Amino acid sequence: GGEAAAAAAAAEVSEAFDRGIRTTPSRAWTAVTPHLLSLLRSDAASVRAIARDVLVRVATDAPHAIAYPIAVESAAAAEEAAAACDVSAEEEANDREATARNVANAMLALEAIEPISAALRRASPRLTTDAGVFVAEFGRVCVLHDEELLSSLRDLHADVVKRCALVKEEALRLGDDAKTVDSAAFIERKNAVMMPAIAALDRIVKTSLTGGGFMTPHVAAFVRAFKDGVTAAAEAFKASSDPVIGWRAVKSEMARLARGLQRKRELRLKDVSPALAALKGRVTHAPMPGTELDASAVAVVSVRERVTTLPTKTRPKRVVLLGSDGVERAFLLKGHEDLRLDERAMRALRAVNATLANDADARRRRLCAREYSVTPLVGYGGLIQWVERATPLSAMFGGWQRRTRAANALPPPGAPEEGWTPPTPPPVAATTRPLDRFYQRVAIALRNAGLPSTASRRHWPKTALRETLRVLSSEVPIDLLRRELWSNAPCVASTTSKTTAHARSVAVASVFGAPDVETFACALRGMSQRDLDDLRVEMTSMGLEENGRPRPGRIEVRRSS
Repeated sequence: GGEAAAAAAAAEVSEAFDRGIRTTPSRAWTAVTPHLLSLLRSDAASVRAIARDVLVRVATDAPHAIAYPIAVESAAAAEEAAAACDVSAEEEANDREATARNVANAMLALEAIEPISAALRRASPRLTTDAGVFVAEFGRVCVLHDEELLSSLRDLHADVVKRCALVKEEALRLGDDAKTVDSAAFIERKNAVMMPAIAALDRIVKTSLTGGGFMTPHVAAFVRAFKDGVTAAAEAFKASSDPVIGWRAVKSEMARLARGLQRKRELRLKDVSPALAALKGRVTHAPMPGTELDASAVAVVSVRERVTTLPTKTRPKRVVLLGSDGVERAFLLKGHEDLRLDERAMRALRAVNATLANDADARRRRLCAREYSVTPLVGYGGLIQWVERATPLSAMFGGWQRRTRAANALPPPGAPEEGWTPPTPPPVAATTRPLDRFYQRVAIALRNAGLPSTASRRHWPKTALRETLRVLSSEVPIDLLRRELWSNAPCVASTTSKTTAHARSVAVASVFGAPDVETFACALRGMSQRDLDDLRVEMTSMGLEENGRPRPGRIEVRRSS
């Protein structure tokens, strides 16, 4: 009797659940599209089926809301399937179980996404095609060919350094003399250690010289300029008896690549993406990022010819899109970062704002978390709404450094200007780059904690970071940001308004984003390994941005982007 009752109850719950899924309007599901897409890879077949059926309904009833996510997932599934099938006989023989598992996962991803893609094609064929073009082309512009090569070589450099150290250890173990180095045993061991790095370099060079399967004027110019040098460096590394000496040629090419990239601040769209440049004057069906969830989505008409590269480590790019409503919208095209996390954070902030809007006290204080559009276009990159009129923290800090040095060089009242020299040099913080000063202080804190300065960041104790924060905070005026607010305000009332808005922005960030105020202050003072060009303050609304995008709700100490 008990088992029958439990089965009946389970059937009743299942029926009610299915009825709720079926009767919920399709547009209500657009708010959780990323979560539904992640459920397509669930181990439970029933969960995959429910997520697939819901997404098919959304694709049919609200195709604009799901066009970009489906294009991204379809491309990722196809790439995963191609990678799983592109396995050498040797690799398959070495690990048949892993190969079979990868193929099964890839096929599962393709099977899950195909019905949704088919529904989207039936609902709007042009939308599917145009969204696919945007995803593919912006994915390529996101990290350009030469940038990808330099990034790959830098990653390989860390691996080569470790392998060279292993070779040196082996030489020391065997005697480290000319006879040992020339012995067959040592040469065999050295080749075994270095062969993966040599193979990786060959693969990187081959991809760079073939354009990765597509050729643009930008790629063609790169091949003409760097083909001979990159090829010669790879051959020198492969043929060298001493991997340390052989790698110097590759490092030289890396330096030449880096110098070339530093000079490329302005790019022409027709050089980096002829397909996007050809859209000029033709109204596409691709929705303008940030308007996908609107009842009437704005379509993209064209992309501005000039693409500006920001001079930071990951070289994000500023692009401007013209919409069918006649409005130009600027975006940050950023790579090397999983923007799916940012997109989910923005959806969480919308829920936060809905909560704050329902609270009378929060409405009176005008508390809210700043939202912005995030559109993932590739696995690690996408478009982020650009925030205009934002001041980089590097500009604020640089201005304070210049003023401090100038004040230190001024003679006191009554002292002769000629022949006067400052009795003390300016503060160290006024003459050192913020990131350099951070590493100087954190190295001291690590040594005091009994750790080497080369210790991995994940092993840095919180006490060392707190001590570093305390020292760096004491070297810079505590009211530096307040002074900037004051200098950008035309009157006392404006100063009060800006200061209050900033305090409320910090409050919202501290409650919903940063785990504590100390972490927020850490990021604000450049304690994280970020370029201060990436952290900006919008003086009008007093929000904190990163790389031109607002960041009032998620500011943390983490690895540089």
